[in-house]
Amino acid sequence: RGVDVVFEASNNVLESRAVGIFLDYLSIIDDPYDDRKFLNVLSCGFSGIDTLDAYKLSRYLYEINYSRKEKISAFDAAESLDAPNKESLMIFIKKLSELKKVSAEIAFAPFCEKVLKESGFLEWIYQKDDKMEYLRQISSLFSEIKELNFEDPSLDIKKFLGKIEIYREYKILIQEESFLLEKKGVKVMTAHRSKGLEFEHVFITKAVDNNWGNRKSMDKIKLPENLLDISSKLEFEKNEDERRLFFVALTRAKEKAFITYAEEYRSGGNMQEKTISQFVKEIDEKYVEFSDGDEKVGDVEEFLDEKLRYKEEKKISEDEYLKSLLSDYKLSVTHLDNYLECPRKFKFRNLIRIPEAKTKYMALGTAYHKALERFFLEFKNSGKLPAKDILILEYQNALKRELLTYKEWEELEKMGTEGLSGYYDTYRETMAIPEAVEYDFSRHDVYLENAHLTGKIDKIEKVDEFGNVKVVDYKTGNIRSKNEISGNTKNSDGNLKRQIVFYKILCDLDSRFKGKMVAGELDFVQGKDGKYKKELVEFTDSDVSELKETIISVYNKIINLEFECVDEKGFCDACKEYTKI
Repeated sequence: RGVDVVFEASNNVLESRAVGIFLDYLSIIDDPYDDRKFLNVLSCGFSGIDTLDAYKLSRYLYEINYSRKEKISAFDAAESLDAPNKESLMIFIKKLSELKKVSAEIAFAPFCEKVLKESGFLEWIYQKDDKMEYLRQISSLFSEIKELNFEDPSLDIKKFLGKIEIYREYKILIQEESFLLEKKGVKVMTAHRSKGLEFEHVFITKAVDNNWGNRKSMDKIKLPENLLDISSKLEFEKNEDERRLFFVALTRAKEKAFITYAEEYRSGGNMQEKTISQFVKEIDEKYVEFSDGDEKVGDVEEFLDEKLRYKEEKKISEDEYLKSLLSDYKLSVTHLDNYLECPRKFKFRNLIRIPEAKTKYMALGTAYHKALERFFLEFKNSGKLPAKDILILEYQNALKRELLTYKEWEELEKMGTEGLSGYYDTYRETMAIPEAVEYDFSRHDVYLENAHLTGKIDKIEKVDEFGNVKVVDYKTGNIRSKNEISGNTKNSDGNLKRQIVFYKILCDLDSRFKGKMVAGELDFVQGKDGKYKKELVEFTDSDVSELKETIISVYNKIINLEFECVDEKGFCDACKEYTKI
């Protein structure tokens, strides 16, 4: 019928080449004496070793082990190989040793990020024609790594690869992340795949018994009579799981869900009668409109000819992919800062989102913010200043949710406990009940001309009785002077002042924002040597006007896919980790 289709398969990333090579690389960091994996990584291209040299090493190894009857590993043989690219080979081996040492010093997820970037693996991906597919597979694996590391802070290479072997043995999927693009067409997918998505209209097909509910068991062994009760319970639980899945599929529809079924289906060459699924019958009839389906399709032969005609699937270009990511893009001040620093950095960090894990100091900042959020929210709701112990407990709980080694957790737990304790003691007499905590603009549809803006304010405080308010932003790390904040020193870029002015623009444009922002304050909550500082950030109408022009200019450049590095060499300090990508 000429209807475009986007097919969303539930692919297992463990079966992909990119993920397989990355897992092999992790494996030889831990144990370089696995010849198959060592040679596989060497020959794939990202190692910096010429494929021919990898072949020579493989042949050399064969001659030693089988012709001379000596036993030597590929790792050891590499040092004896007479090859034109011997220097690159030794650099590769040295890098394995360096990463092995690092693996014992940091949490597993940040370690994997380091491996991705320092091994040349990302560069290798971006030289591929299907680089977006490779990146999606690696991103999916990285999501699983972060989840596993969160569940087990002591996760390391051995433990992780052991889990991967269990996944493979029991056919457990690591599902590839969705790649639904903003293009016209019917999205075809499994009910499992539809979780978290929404569509105007949803079609659930073949809604019959044994397909949706009461699925026949394929048990090969007949259970003894005394276990029949257990068997019945298992069948009941299986139906409950399918009922929940049916509910998921049904509730993906924002307007209408169409449920279809036939009275007969072909099976094994014969037509078999079917009955409607019990799940459909369980829907309250007041929500259902029935149709007998007597409408004819037209010329069946013509229809089938068109339906079955082979159409080559069109691969999307990088620009099409980037435009799909920008279909509902909102610009934040962090994104603005990154773009102004280097458009190329913005492209990979904020748009494509190269897999990254937090550093321990980023984890410290996240835990500080969460603790202060919970603390001041309790203050706002109760009208009574919570005890210091509450602030410390919230920090410790937030820190537990970060991916850290036990040693890192101990270090940050002590640092944050001391820092927040001093912060509480310093300001307890002057702490004011906030007007709002974690004020989020993301769903308020804030626009500056065509630029869709977003952001989140840590805390809002009342200034006077006339509706004037002050925006407060927490800062961990070094305390900054007024000149540093304004960008008037050699080592500052004015980002801190820009952030406050950006919030001023958001507040003025947001129709839901109560009050008028007349001031901005940076609260250096970590302190230094027991001393703390709050710095009021001043801005003028001219500052606001200039930033508005910058925002509109940057937003349009992003929408027009202008992501080239401004450096003459094609990469600057801000984006050098993406060299050759």
